[in-house]
Amino acid sequence: MPGYDDSPIPAFGVEFDARAWTNTAVISLDGGSTDVSLPDYGTGEGVYDDPVAFLLGHGSQSVRSLSKELSTLWSGGGKGGTLVVDIGPDDLVRVRCTGAGAETFSVVGSASNVLGLRGTINAVSDGAGGYVATATSQWIRGPIDLADSDTTISVTPGSGGGPYSGPGYGGVAQNVPVLLRARGAEGDDDDGHSTDCLEKLLNTAHSAILQTVRVHIDETGHVVITAPSSVFTALDWPSTTFRDRLGFTGNETRMVGWSFATITADLPLPGFLVPTRPLDRLNWSSFTVAAGGRAASGIVTATTMGTYHRVSLRTYVDGPADERDLHHHLLHGVAPYMVPGAGVSLYQDWGDTRRARRARDVTADAPAYDTAYTSEEDGYRGRLRLQVPADFTDLTVDWPGALRRRAQLDLSLEVNPGATR
Repeated sequence: MPGYDDSPIPAFGVEFDARAWTNTAVISLDGGSTDVSLPDYGTGEGVYDDPVAFLLGHGSQSVRSLSKELSTLWSGGGKGGTLVVDIGPDDLVRVRCTGAGAETFSVVGSASNVLGLRGTINAVSDGAGGYVATATSQWIRGPIDLADSDTTISVTPGSGGGPYSGPGYGGVAQNVPVLLRARGAEGDDDDGHSTDCLEKLLNTAHSAILQTVRVHIDETGHVVITAPSSVFTALDWPSTTFRDRLGFTGNETRMVGWSFATITADLPLPGFLVPTRPLDRLNWSSFTVAAGGRAASGIVTATTMGTYHRVSLRTYVDGPADERDLHHHLLHGVAPYMVPGAGVSLYQDWGDTRRARRARDVTADAPAYDTAYTSEEDGYRGRLRLQVPADFTDLTVDWPGALRRRAQLDLSLEVNPGATR
């Protein structure tokens, strides 16, 4: 089921190389009393697909995923079966109770619930001994405020007791799929950083029990850290190079409201670009690398290296006369990371960080939609894992006139053959 926005804003994220800070103290949320160090990266470690993978690993702390929160409350109340909140094959959020002793239930959300679970929804049989309540509306794309009443849902067992409500803590999650995903428990292609993403490291050091620290990238491409004000008392940077790598300047002000502290980087995240306009075009092409020759008999033969795919796209970058001047960020904050061979994640809809899946790739084992993949628009939504081609030379800002309003940005990137879609 498609989202509500038919012209979404894209984002580009270049791979994040953290090896310069291996086994180095980089950040503290309590003024320097407890420093957080990055892991001691071994061979083949320390390079993340993109900044989202480094910052939050495409998921939540296991106990803070909405599915795990409600499941724990459900089982703690002595209820049968296992409660799960996920995204079904129609791209709607659903609450399920499965397994031995599964019980029926109802779900209540506000009239504008961001999960699409609006009003009272009574679970029905799933035909396999369990029960399911499916959202009546599409979930809202983009970052979500976990303290907002429009994010909360309540589950009431048919046998009495409850209701069991979540999310249980505030902060901001990157989006709905991230809120539902429990890092380390998903076992899919995006569940590879349950122990070494920054959000995990911050929670281990500062909120080991409740695990309430959240990190995300906002709608404009700035890094945001949220945590209870009792946990996040003062931001300190043992490594100023790491601070700069995340777009922080050291001049940011910690904001406190409703017992939660928030800090937003002054600068856009280096190696990450969120334009203000949708993609103007996106075209696919394929090319074959081969050496051919003709034998004496006239037969043509060839030695083929392989067939590869390329994505050519166009968008526009704002200048000082437009909404959000990004041309210096492009030239000085993104271009240095665009080296041949570098991985690039193209988020065709920045509000939805799931991987893209074409309709032709949908099978019984690879559904059209879940918390990791989307086949919306037949692969023209969701995240593409690309790479900078070998012949890449430069990024140019060319104003069409004297008024520096917007500059056309054309990119040609290759599908990364070493990456799963």
